[in-house]
Amino acid sequence: MADIPPLLRGEPHLLNVSSQRAIAAFLCLVSMRIECTSEARTIPSSDHNWLQVHSEPPTHWKIWLARYKGSARMDHRYTRMHTSSSPNVPTSIKYCNTQVTTLVVGHLCAHLFSSIDWPDFGGYDGIELRQIWPVNHLDIQVALLPIVREDLVPWLHEAIGRESRQIPNS
Repeated sequence: MADIPPLLRGEPHLLNVSSQRAIAAFLCLVSMRIECTSEARTIPSSDHNWLQVHSEPPTHWKIWLARYKGSARMDHRYTRMHTSSSPNVPTSIKYCNTQVTTLVVGHLCAHLFSSIDWPDFGGYDGIELRQIWPVNHLDIQVALLPIVREDLVPWLHEAIGRESRQIPNS
């Protein structure tokens, strides 16, 4: 994975489609491993199997990159949640079906989203990120990735929970 060091150092480097696929698979695996440290599972075993068989994230995963600007650190944030389109769906920790992972390593900020019940999630308003998964078939110049400042990392990670609205009971 020769493309990872330039990402971490924020150096000019071209990520072709093949590199984006490999980085997306690696980040997906990292997110799955982080989940293993939590008390409950959100990522279904079918996603683990898909990654193992196909060497790429499942199609309902979304992965974005940005350049991180802030104090030197290594950080990860992982949140599981329950999303549904109906107020009648049971809710509790055992019904979580969506996860968000935000990673900061060196000059790299990676943001991952997966949900079996929200496969068409389109991203966020108010912050620019570059999607690498699903691959959009365009090369990406690392030096031109959007910038996420240190103070925006928590805002990015919490955006879904903060901006989602509860469906009122009828």
